[in-house]
Parts: sequence; C-alpha cells; structure tokens
Amino acid sequence: SSAATTEPAPNNDKNNGNNRHDKSNGLINVLITLMIVLTALLAALAALLLRRKLIIDSLHRRMNGSDLNKSAIEAYRYAQKLNKYLDAGILSEVTAKFSSQGIDRDELQIIRNYCDYAVNCLEENSSGARNLFYKYIVCIY
Repeated sequence: SSAATTEPAPNNDKNNGNNRHDKSNGLINVLITLMIVLTALLAALAALLLRRKLIIDSLHRRMNGSDLNKSAIEAYRYAQKLNKYLDAGILSEVTAKFSSQGIDRDELQIIRNYCDYAVNCLEENSSGARNLFYKYIVCIY
C-alpha cells in the first residue's frame, strides 16, 4: 500500500490573527496620521489668526499715535495699500492733506475716513474667497 503523503493544513486561526493584527496596525497608523495632519492644520490656522491680529493692531497703533505727522504717514501708506487692491486712485483731497507742511487732527481724520471708505468698498465689492484673502493673507482689514 502506498502511503499517502499529506501536507499539514495551514493553521487558519494563526493567519486570521495576523491579518487582524495587520489591519488594526494599519488603522492605528491612519488615525495617527490624521491626528498629526489635523494638529498641523489647527496650528497653521492659529498662526494665521495671530499674525492678522498682530498686523492689524500694529497698524492701528501707528495710525493713532501721538505724533500726528507719523500717524498721517501711516494712514497715507495704508490708503495706498488699499488702493492697490481697490484699483482706484487716491482721492485728490487725501493727497492734498498728506502733501501739506503739517497736519492737524481734522486733516488726519480725512485720511482715516478715506481708509474706512476704501475698506468698505473692498468688502462690498469682493467675493467671499477674495475677502478672506484680503483679510487673512494680505491683512489689509
């Protein structure tokens, strides 16, 4: 009689355990990666918001300082920056106020009012995505 050679059957329980272990490790790795990406996105968002706050606060401090001439220079620079995105010329009245020898509070207020007007025009005439770009990337308002 011939002896039948049989190969031992693979241990299915052991293979199933390894497959489950591999799947759980893969899931854990995916979750860890997602958490790292989420943390990085939140950190970037926080940095963006903090950057905007610092820039806007600094701008307001410079525009509202005790030295009227320095405040006027900052307000005029801000008006120029706004106009770059507004695609309009700075009002001649604003330029005339800036070009004078000295400046008083009323003249400085004219420049500030123009800046407020330019910001309102940008906000009203820009799309939502463009407003976000102006507000958080360029930090002009």
